[in-house]
Amino acid sequence: MKLDQTNKRVLITGCSGGGKSTLLAELAARGFAVVEEPGRRIIRQELEGNGKALPWNEVAAFARRAVEVARHDYETVEDKTGWVFFDRGIIDACAALQHVTGEPLKKDVLTANPYHQRVFLAPPWPEIYAADPERQHSFNDAVGEYERLAALLPTLGYEVSILPKVSVRERANAIIEELLEPEDVAAARAILTALNLVLGDNGQKPVSKQQAVNELIPGSVSLRNWFLYLVDEALLHDTEHQDHVRAIRKALAFRPKTFQKACEKAIEIVT
Repeated sequence: MKLDQTNKRVLITGCSGGGKSTLLAELAARGFAVVEEPGRRIIRQELEGNGKALPWNEVAAFARRAVEVARHDYETVEDKTGWVFFDRGIIDACAALQHVTGEPLKKDVLTANPYHQRVFLAPPWPEIYAADPERQHSFNDAVGEYERLAALLPTLGYEVSILPKVSVRERANAIIEELLEPEDVAAARAILTALNLVLGDNGQKPVSKQQAVNELIPGSVSLRNWFLYLVDEALLHDTEHQDHVRAIRKALAFRPKTFQKACEKAIEIVT
């Protein structure tokens, strides 16, 4: 499959009960578009309507429907311009259908509906795994599914990142940092120069945020406000001033769209 890193559809998959839904909720709270797991929606609909396409009753019918729901999800986000995070997707559904029926993998469907080249995989996490009315399979079954996906994804050309077993906030930060584009990193390093003046990390007496704005960032009000925003965010994320590049990268990940050109201007100003 031909994949690229400009595709804004990002797949989060892996072991059932591994914290994916919680992670999607965290990303949604930060303003990102997210798509709920197809399987859970199908189960709720079937239970409410006394349907039979349930993974513990008619697993093949369930898998076929999951493929269609996942394809519909994929198509309905075409008008979105930013990152869209999927809790499972077409790959999961096609892999499940192949496993339960023995049918060939639907590679034509997978090729026509690619995700971002980087896929995030939630590993088995027995300490947090719990069954519920929509998740009735065992932990061992969940691990088996995880292993099949982990083996399949590289054969489709995807680069897999295993999510760390850390807090949901740290997981979200890890994903955002991996997806930052090169120009974001360049802007982060450029702004670091100005930030060091504010924090006094260049061996000189620290200057105030306002002085840094006046001396280093002459220009539009939006650019000035953006710099103040970055400083505040960096201090919030990096209270001990140990890793400013990492802190600024986090701040950049949350910048409003109107500041994209300001990023480029900032590079010119502080380099």
